[in-house]
Amino acid sequence: NGLIPIIQTNSAASSINMPRSRVETSLPGSTTTETARSEPDLPTDENECSAAPPVVTASSLFNHDETEVDYSNDLLDDELVFLRSAYDQEEIEFVENRVTHLLDLESEPDGGIVTIALTCTIPHYYPSRGILDVTATVRESNCAANIAKCAMNCLPELVELCRMEAKANEGDNAINSVFCVAQGYAAVDWYNHLSRELSLSKNEDGSQSPQDVGGGTEICAVLLQTHHLVENETDKIQSVKKNASKLSLGGYIRTGKPGLVLVEGTEHDCDQFADALNHSKKVFRLSSFKTVGKSVRNAKDKMLPKKLEQLDSGKGGLEQITELCEDL
Repeated sequence: NGLIPIIQTNSAASSINMPRSRVETSLPGSTTTETARSEPDLPTDENECSAAPPVVTASSLFNHDETEVDYSNDLLDDELVFLRSAYDQEEIEFVENRVTHLLDLESEPDGGIVTIALTCTIPHYYPSRGILDVTATVRESNCAANIAKCAMNCLPELVELCRMEAKANEGDNAINSVFCVAQGYAAVDWYNHLSRELSLSKNEDGSQSPQDVGGGTEICAVLLQTHHLVENETDKIQSVKKNASKLSLGGYIRTGKPGLVLVEGTEHDCDQFADALNHSKKVFRLSSFKTVGKSVRNAKDKMLPKKLEQLDSGKGGLEQITELCEDL
């Protein structure tokens, strides 16, 4: 019918897989055999065609920039929204993956202010993974040089406390908790630090400067008791420590029966701490904390550790708590 069937040539090479590009055809009116140049195999079906392989970019899971912040994380988004609403615009700054809180350290002697820039650098995959890196610098000062120097000297202590708080909140939102610790430091520890530093400065004639004269600040110590604190109930132990850290309270926690918590700070913060524990029903359920001892003294330095430390649950821990209460 005018159509000539395709002729496939069988030769010695027929037992070898020849390239698909080698084709012999017979067309009407022609017996010419056309041999194509050897080229890579091409798909014979449209369905076999596919796009080029994906290119690994800088934001890929296989090769990401460590300074990149995953803002698609809902927990981080919620935390940033909260920070913007909780702080005034002049108190907080957002630059790339860093959040900076501007904290004022007031100077009672001359009425000046030292502004501290406390910066939290957000790591990749925060808050589910990674710990905030906390740094602090003096942004500006309008007070005497010796007070500005005192502020510089207290920065390492402030940074250490904030980094401990960030570590304690690993795996959870921690920026606001770190800022709360810094605020507590500015309200209590800064004045103690300033008073201690200024007490060492003298006039040329050996007399104290007028701003150096005076006592310390009121320091409150509170002993709380609950029926028991089991050492392996880590959620309860961590709840006590976190509530103390947020209020810049230090001291001791003794597990066992009875469970004891001895903290030191301002009277207001100590009262808030006791209320916070008694309102944490989700953690402590039916347990309650009763104030069994309280004292307020005027002093320049605290006697207890800056962070809540855990004592032995046996007789030794109980004796240590008893001795500390007698001294306080």
